[in-house]
Amino acid sequence: MDARRNLLVVRRVRVLLDAWNALSLEEQERVIGRRRDSGAPLGRSHEFDAMPLDDDLVPPDAHARVAAPQANGGATILRRGYSFDDGDDATGARDAGLLLLLFGADPRRQFVPLQRRLAERDALRRFTRPVGSAIFAIPPGTTAGHGLAHDPLAT
Repeated sequence: MDARRNLLVVRRVRVLLDAWNALSLEEQERVIGRRRDSGAPLGRSHEFDAMPLDDDLVPPDAHARVAAPQANGGATILRRGYSFDDGDDATGARDAGLLLLLFGADPRRQFVPLQRRLAERDALRRFTRPVGSAIFAIPPGTTAGHGLAHDPLAT
């Protein structure tokens, strides 16, 4: 990652829990493309096994398949999701979902193309609603003899 271009995309995504919870376990796993108990891709045994893109075990619109680096020209994003639950909203629906942190060097090459694919093809989009996004520049950390955000590539 280019030390001058460490960026963080933050997205708050609401999950439509009534619709999601109405699905059977098997249907939920097909939407995600992974087993709920282990996180393994469908047809695989372990969470970090490669996503099988050359067979029909994972539906073509499964979230994990659409988002896989192999399906996106190798574009990768370091990501972490955190659950939130803010109780019921004014209509009585549950205001819960994920706060997603996505780190990358260039959102135009990583996040934006991936997000477009997800918006067009992802089966999970029927059960989610993005409610906020932001992008932040993350300066490099310190090194011996240099202050915070020192650019080692600067002349």
